[in-house]
Amino acid sequence: MASPPLLLIHGAANGAWVWDVWRRHLQPLGWEVNVLDLRGHGRSLPADLGSTTMEDYLSDVESVTPQIVAAQGQHPVIGGWSMGGLLAMMYAAAHQETPALLLFSPSPPQQVAGRAPPDEVRRTPSTVFGPELYGHLHGRPRPLSRRPARPG
Repeated sequence: MASPPLLLIHGAANGAWVWDVWRRHLQPLGWEVNVLDLRGHGRSLPADLGSTTMEDYLSDVESVTPQIVAAQGQHPVIGGWSMGGLLAMMYAAAHQETPALLLFSPSPPQQVAGRAPPDEVRRTPSTVFGPELYGHLHGRPRPLSRRPARPG
């Protein structure tokens, strides 16, 4: 069975180019890697980022996934780094057909439903924090299984 396609979402003040190395390494392994420039980023058209919302960026992702499904026959695994990780979680919450998420240092979801009060933002940990901050952990997490090292 072929690997599912990937859609990788960049973080703020970046573009699709941040995934170039990943694409170079994953494609020879059979992964179809798709990327996009969110509005106002990379090679996309300029946008007023002062009025652009997370929901606007989410609609950018939602406009690309049907094209991936049509071209590749299955829904992509959604991956994201920083703000892109937060968008990946937002997308998966709204699209249950998402087979998996790849999250690389996702931004905490303080402002998904609007602006958080300043005292709430101040309470956000500035050190390492876990999935409980995102509300995605139910019960005790299962320990990660280690894959045996590959020879050579």
